[in-house]
Amino acid sequence: MATYIRGRHFTVRVGSNLSSERIIEAGVVQGSKIGPILFNVYINDIPSRRNCQTQLCLFADDTAIMSTGESINIMKHLNEYLDDLGKWLIRWKVKVNTDKCQPVYFTRKRNTPDPPPIKLFRRRINWSNYTKYLGVTLDKRLTYKDHIDNIRNKVKACRSKLYPMMGSVMEGPPPKINVFVTTFDEVVTLLNSDVLTPLICKCLLSVIPRIDSEDNDTPEMSEKARELMIRTEEARIFLKQLDDPAKFKGENFHIYCETMDDQTKLINYLNEQNLEYFVISVQTEKPIKVVIKGLPIDTTCEEIEEELKNKGYNISKVNQFRRFKTKALLPIYQVHLLKSANIAKIYEEKTLLYMRVKIEKFIRRTIGQCYKCQSFAHTSSNCKMQTKCAICAENHDSRPAQKK
Repeated sequence: MATYIRGRHFTVRVGSNLSSERIIEAGVVQGSKIGPILFNVYINDIPSRRNCQTQLCLFADDTAIMSTGESINIMKHLNEYLDDLGKWLIRWKVKVNTDKCQPVYFTRKRNTPDPPPIKLFRRRINWSNYTKYLGVTLDKRLTYKDHIDNIRNKVKACRSKLYPMMGSVMEGPPPKINVFVTTFDEVVTLLNSDVLTPLICKCLLSVIPRIDSEDNDTPEMSEKARELMIRTEEARIFLKQLDDPAKFKGENFHIYCETMDDQTKLINYLNEQNLEYFVISVQTEKPIKVVIKGLPIDTTCEEIEEELKNKGYNISKVNQFRRFKTKALLPIYQVHLLKSANIAKIYEEKTLLYMRVKIEKFIRRTIGQCYKCQSFAHTSSNCKMQTKCAICAENHDSRPAQKK
């Protein structure tokens, strides 16, 4: 036992500087099999009151003391236990950093008097609104709001580390991913973190391309053909004439063209045969939609469009939101931006028309619906399906009926 504990040294490295060796006079060898057993034997006689209002909870070297009751008199029991615990710590020469001790008074009551002070080693410990135990942040009302915010911030920090490896959706055509050899160290470190689950890690790895050579050059991505959804009663006969496999989904079947030339020929053939189809838009063809808040309600869409164009943005359309029931105008504006080199800087704009504004990404709460055929998940600009009115259910466009 003496050879196991004695004769141990340690050094401290700060950057490229290494300190001199020092002797370890306390503790056990970290990572050893007998270390936890010796630690449990050493603290076996720690004061524990399990038959009263105060309880001791231990997990390795993390210690929590809980005192429960219906009145604030439980602080008396807590201070009595801390006195006994302090004597035991002094007897066995166990040092406790009182600056890291965080007492929290958990209660759901709104109007509560200030709890009396608690002391350890005759030193007063200030009350805290929250504490962290075993990785969980506990606030004084047990809402777990602080814990959720901490996890959300960790996920955002890990996600930001992936930006050098993958292009943002806001930047240009299907993002060209540049992966360098030095990047894989960051990937391994990120995937080994306790924030991302194995399922999320598997999804992240799916976006990283395979590197077949040692060079860091990424080939240019050619323009990708779009996916076509076709509806016909004689699907097998049509596919036999087309000599191309398809995938059936719902009432339609999908056809994937390898090149843009094949797609153009297929669209021309569908138009000649008067077949119903629609084309699923590629992400790069869709405009980026943002929401602007902070402008006066009487600001016109033309003023916003002119101001953004002067700043160098390619604007497609500007709308002003209305209330759903009363149709009253709201001081919220939606802007459609076409792809450009500076499109990602739109979120950095803090002022517009001499007003402080907040620009956010527009998040659609529902699935997009085509106003021509009343189907979902595609736009009317690429739709060649049978028209259907949403008001009278007849085969005509809905917009003339709405104007009437």
